[in-house]
Amino acid sequence: MGERHQKKQLETANAKGAWAICQHDLMRLLVFVGFPMLLVPGLLAAQAGDASKVQQGITPPHYQPITKSRRALWFVKSAVGPGSLAAGVVSAGWGTAYNSPPEYGPHISGFAQRYGMRFPEVVMGNAIEAGLGASWEEDPRYDRSGQGPLWQRLRHAATMTVLAYRGEGAAAPAYARYAGIGGENFIAKT
Repeated sequence: MGERHQKKQLETANAKGAWAICQHDLMRLLVFVGFPMLLVPGLLAAQAGDASKVQQGITPPHYQPITKSRRALWFVKSAVGPGSLAAGVVSAGWGTAYNSPPEYGPHISGFAQRYGMRFPEVVMGNAIEAGLGASWEEDPRYDRSGQGPLWQRLRHAATMTVLAYRGEGAAAPAYARYAGIGGENFIAKT
């Protein structure tokens, strides 16, 4: 009977592992297929360079280009502001709950290591985005839509994830943001 019980436990563990892999694949599908589908209209319009094709209201009427002091303030706030610190807690908590990476362990010291490893990555990515953005006149700030139905606000949020305002107020692909994300990930892996 003990052998049968062990076999059943092994089957249960395999089923749980398969479900975890399936959940991971579903999340990837959502992130890499579903989310980008929301972004296509804004990206196509921005690449075409035709401002009339960009969704209504993408450049707010009150837009002011970012100054050097505001860019420095954005950098500090995005690294050590309450939102960033809270995101670090959530990220480290998630990693601790799923013990990822496993070498840190599923305990409070593992949580602290995960939290501590995230901070330099965030600083590096934001420094790259702020530095390149300054030379390319790319505004890293997010401007809330705050108007229209929920779908329009969600579309604005998704679009402004990959677009940024330029010095003259036109929305264009956020190349400094892409470089910051890529650079922080490259540095974190080396």
